[in-house]
Amino acid sequence: MDEVKVILNHISELQRKVIPEVEQMVSLQKEIPLDRQHEIIKEAFDVFMLLNNNLTHPQIKNDSFIKLYVITLFRAMQHFPEPDVIDFFDDASFYEPFQYFWLLARQPFTQEFYATLLAVRNNQRRIQITMLAPLDSQACFYLNGEKLNICSEKSRRVEFYGISLANRITVWLDLPNNYNDDEPIELFCGDKRVIMIPRFGKSRISGVESLNHLVDILHPGRHLYSADAENLWLFIDRADNADDNAEHFYRYVKNNHPDQAAVFVLSRKSSDWERLKVEGFNLIPFGTEAHRKVLKRCSMILSSHLAYYVRDYLGPRLCNHKKIVFLQHGITKDDISSWINSFDLDLFVTSSKEEHHSISHKGSPYFLSEESVARTGFPRHDALVENIDKETKTILIMPTWRRSLVDRFEGTQWIGLDNFQETDYFKSYQHLLSSQRLKELAIKHNYKVIFSLHPNFVIYKSLFTVPSWIEFLLPGVDETYQSLFKQSSLMITDYSSVAFEMAVAKKPVIYYQFDESSFFSGTHTYSKGYFDYRENGFGPVINEENDLLSALEDFMMKGHIQQPWLSRLNEYDVLNDGYSCKRLWEEIKLRIL
Repeated sequence: MDEVKVILNHISELQRKVIPEVEQMVSLQKEIPLDRQHEIIKEAFDVFMLLNNNLTHPQIKNDSFIKLYVITLFRAMQHFPEPDVIDFFDDASFYEPFQYFWLLARQPFTQEFYATLLAVRNNQRRIQITMLAPLDSQACFYLNGEKLNICSEKSRRVEFYGISLANRITVWLDLPNNYNDDEPIELFCGDKRVIMIPRFGKSRISGVESLNHLVDILHPGRHLYSADAENLWLFIDRADNADDNAEHFYRYVKNNHPDQAAVFVLSRKSSDWERLKVEGFNLIPFGTEAHRKVLKRCSMILSSHLAYYVRDYLGPRLCNHKKIVFLQHGITKDDISSWINSFDLDLFVTSSKEEHHSISHKGSPYFLSEESVARTGFPRHDALVENIDKETKTILIMPTWRRSLVDRFEGTQWIGLDNFQETDYFKSYQHLLSSQRLKELAIKHNYKVIFSLHPNFVIYKSLFTVPSWIEFLLPGVDETYQSLFKQSSLMITDYSSVAFEMAVAKKPVIYYQFDESSFFSGTHTYSKGYFDYRENGFGPVINEENDLLSALEDFMMKGHIQQPWLSRLNEYDVLNDGYSCKRLWEEIKLRIL
């Protein structure tokens, strides 16, 4: 059956059967059976996704069609009681906007708001919550009748295909000076009681817990390890690789602030181990008892990654009471808020002006406030801008990975797909590497070509057939990232943030996006953000191999990139003055110590 007809039939079913059924039970003061609630929600969700996947259909694009669906769904769900529905949403991993329907449909009929408890800072006597509020409402919070100070606020309009539904507000609230940490917290927004749901775990808060209880819910490990805690900073990049922001910032701290106790965690099997050992790094072998001990003892974790083995190695959320500084491993150009919002971060490090604004400004989708986002520049860029003139005639082919092209995560690495060689990704890059035209261009213009896989795709290294005239290198194993960026004249990538490393060095990029139409389909960890590759990129965006080779030939012949990309490189506003580490040290001391 045509999917549009399925949607129409479902709306008709809601109107003719479901809504009268629900309203009749409510009028008779009967409870709607839980199984029936879940059944209605599941059917509605299936149709919601059909609607979501057919937005280009002329009939669905009509505003009245979508409004009809929204109004009908509101009527069907407004009488569903709370905690069972919320648990059902959580267990079923429902698409977040769909949850808005139930929350918003319920608001006119309840004296309560539902808020997600994001973070607690008991040393600062602050709590952070996020919640949906009516479009015309003003956020005013009260505790025991006393109006609370909002020290930081974000507000973002929630829309469903052009229809404004509500405002999502995220606030840090200061508790009163006379509040005792063991006193109950009964929070109100206007005249409605706020029911807080912890972002971690299934515990529901009745609304009368104490600050100490809230801390225990979000930081279950604080009583286990707080007695052993000391002013020790734990640095880590990847479990099996260094050569990223944590390594470079650790080096700065070691050389400039030797009184600060610090360790660097890394696998003994890493190719970086001996290099850092010779340099005098205080290395702790990853996955050992020594690793577990320093995790329990440390006061702060500084990492370029947020993998579970960085934050949850001792167990889920058992390190939440530690200070977490996310150094990033690439400039954020896309919207990764759905991922970042799942973490409680004390400091998020940014580099470019646009990147910083996209994360910290009041209308952004990120829960992070301005006080938690520091534009210091990346520590590794301090080293990148040194000796940048050591460029050779080298083309670096360095694509990113695809979440849809791996199976699952085990231990410290991704498990590959059995059919990887059948994917467009493999076929496209294998064909490019085997191109006779690419070889002829490299020989004619005396260029070296290097091919480098993303670390998450090292599992596929043996599947690629790379001709002998191309160097097949793994960064952090065969050569450092810094060395590759410094020696390269031009990079060919797809969507990777490593393109910004070339921009920092004022070197051009060609974006080979053979799968442009499908990449932002939602299967990866992000969606499109402020950065548009065609409008803001540092080189041309190309979908076909022949066009890619033509653009490469033009660069090789002229020795430089053309306008408008040359101007973009020269005008790119990123902190690359060699003082990023110094600024970061000062921000950590100022903001979170």
